[in-house]
Amino acid sequence: MAIKNYVMSGFFTGNNIVPAVTPTQNALLETRFLKSTLSKEVKSEDIQGIVDGSDYAQILDTISTSITYKFEVDYEAVDSDIIALMFGEQWASAANYDDRLTKMASVPAATPYTIADANIPTTPVAGDIHVTISDNGAWGFRRPLEVILTGSPTGDQVLVTGTTTKTLTFPSTLAGVPVKYSVRKPRTSIDSLGVSTSPAFFNDLKFIGHIASTRKEEIICEVDLTPAGGWQLPVGDKPSVKLEFKPITKGSNRSAVRFYRIAA
Repeated sequence: MAIKNYVMSGFFTGNNIVPAVTPTQNALLETRFLKSTLSKEVKSEDIQGIVDGSDYAQILDTISTSITYKFEVDYEAVDSDIIALMFGEQWASAANYDDRLTKMASVPAATPYTIADANIPTTPVAGDIHVTISDNGAWGFRRPLEVILTGSPTGDQVLVTGTTTKTLTFPSTLAGVPVKYSVRKPRTSIDSLGVSTSPAFFNDLKFIGHIASTRKEEIICEVDLTPAGGWQLPVGDKPSVKLEFKPITKGSNRSAVRFYRIAA
C-alpha cells in the first residue's frame, strides 16, 4: 500500500551524537529520504476442534504466534550521515590516513617545462609519486613516466624536486603533453568509520513520520529500530542506497510500531 501526503521527519537517536551535548531522543540525524516501507508479517496457528453434531475437526479460532515488522528506507543522495547509518556507527577520529591526491595537468609548451604543486613532500620518495601521460597523441600512447629525484630528466622521465621548490620537471620532448599524477598526502585526525577500536554504535534509533489524511486530523507513526545489517549501494549514474532496519519493542511499549492521532 502506498501512502501519499506522508512526511518523513527522520531518524531520532538516543545515542550521543555531535553536536548533541546530552543524548536524547530529540537528536535528529539529518538525512534526506526518497521513500520508506514499513511492513508487518504475522505467523498464525489454527485451533481446531469437533463441534457437537459433527464427526470431523473444524477451525474454531486462529491465534497469532509471532509478529515481525520490517522497515526499509531509500535514499537518492548519499552523504556522510547516510554512510554512518549504513555502518551502524558514528564517525570517529582516526590517528592518520595516507591519502592520494590525483591531478590532471599539461606540461608547459615552453621552458622550464615544470609543474609546481605545494602537495609535493619536502623530502619526496619516488614510490610515493606516480606520473603518467594521460592521452594518446603525437607523443605516442598513454604510458607511465619514470620518477627520478636527481639529475636532468630525459626521454620518459620526470624530475621531482622537494624542499621549497616542490615541482615536477619534464624533458623538452614532452612539452605540451597532458599528464596525470598522484601525490601521497598524509592526513591526521581524520574522521573514519570501521577504524576506531572503541566505536560508538547506533543502537538506539527511532523513526517518526507524519501522515496527512483527507480528514481534518494528523496521524503520527513512530517506530523503534535497530540496524538489521543489510544495505545495497549501487554505483552508477544514479547513486542510491537502501537501508534495512528491524523494529524492536522497547521499554514499556507494547509494540515496536505505534500510531498517534491528533484531531484538527
